[in-house]
Amino acid sequence: MITVILTAILLISSCGKKTGDEINAGFFAEDFSINYTLNEASITMPLDRKLVEISGLSYSDHSQTLLAINDEDGDLFFLDPISGAILEKIEFGASDDYEGIASHNGIIYIVESNGNIKVINEKSKEKIGEYDDKLNRKNDIEGLVYDETTNQVLLAAKGDSREDDNEKNEKSIFSMNIENGIIESKPFLSINLQEAIKDLEAKYISSNAIVNLSINSRISKFGPSGIAIHPTTKDMYILSSHGRTLTVVGQRGNVKALVFLKSSVHVQPEGITFDKAGNLYISNEGRSGKAVIYKYYPLETDNTKEK
Repeated sequence: MITVILTAILLISSCGKKTGDEINAGFFAEDFSINYTLNEASITMPLDRKLVEISGLSYSDHSQTLLAINDEDGDLFFLDPISGAILEKIEFGASDDYEGIASHNGIIYIVESNGNIKVINEKSKEKIGEYDDKLNRKNDIEGLVYDETTNQVLLAAKGDSREDDNEKNEKSIFSMNIENGIIESKPFLSINLQEAIKDLEAKYISSNAIVNLSINSRISKFGPSGIAIHPTTKDMYILSSHGRTLTVVGQRGNVKALVFLKSSVHVQPEGITFDKAGNLYISNEGRSGKAVIYKYYPLETDNTKEK
């Protein structure tokens, strides 16, 4: 049992170049660093009030825009990847609990919390298919991403880690065949975060009491709200709104990092995606204020230039 109290994120100021670890407090595998300043965005994009409950985020190589959905409304938004402005909106279905979105080769996939997936042709802006397979609302699917390594769509479950059951302290990622919409019964990946961090090193965790929230409490709330795959490393980035964490998982299923996100920055992080240049985007629902998308440049690039 972890008894250390995570009460603050330790911010380190330096006149030299920052590394991701210097402002990302959490647990890290040896020789691994987050290449983004997760609590200091490069660009902040306030969103239109139509997206106050933004629930899913993806990047389209086809149109070079961000794709977003707004929870209960059957609307798909095309956003400018620099300003976050709405470029286009299309209706794809009736109101429902839409949670995740993914894009590949001009085809857009949108998932409901029960695992149902609607398929949209980006060029024609029309729904061309719908998949309803093994999952249900108990699985509470919130994240969706296309995995080019396996040529599958991956679904992240915030709820049950099996089709009809749950394993204690475990969360799962399911895989769907994009040719026929069939979801594999065996999870693609299962994560017990409490066990995984035992092999990681704690870094930049302050002992000064401010937040008064234990590490164990935040980890126990882990439930994927968004999922993305880094275009170069192929590491999986799993966002959890509950507990405000970001977990990085390697291709072998090994947890490389667990980062704690600041509540003052990430009010309700729900969506995450990368573009081909490796820029990272995280969306936050608005709650009582405006929703935002934060854009992060990789640390080794010239952050003064648009990518």
